[in-house]
Amino acid sequence: MTREQALKRAIAKWGKRALIACHERVFSSPEKRAQAQADANTFRHRINAIDAEIKAIVDAIPAVQALRTERATLAARLKTAVTIRESYRFEIGFSRDAMADDDVGGAVGFHVEAQGDTWEECFAKLVTDRLVKS
Repeated sequence: MTREQALKRAIAKWGKRALIACHERVFSSPEKRAQAQADANTFRHRINAIDAEIKAIVDAIPAVQALRTERATLAARLKTAVTIRESYRFEIGFSRDAMADDDVGGAVGFHVEAQGDTWEECFAKLVTDRLVKS
């Protein structure tokens, strides 16, 4: 199959969002991939064993346990603070379908264009952002 045939077939399946790639400098084979998978499994197993050994040594240190407790408490408080910092009562934007015919690749859901504590603040931010982007 030629590159043009592959592209035509991909476009038939996915439309204008279709992409194809040919990595010409990659010389691989099923045997090389199988050996690489076996190597990866060996390396992963050894890394996990080393991590378990390190964890056992570190967990035996009392100061580490106290620091982990303090860190967990601070992380929870940080999450709450960030949530409050990023919370607005009003949001304006638009919903986007994954198959929509726009120039944003496959994003689904509510796309927020502006946020504020009042509707007026939202629309003022929206107008300001549009003027800056123009």
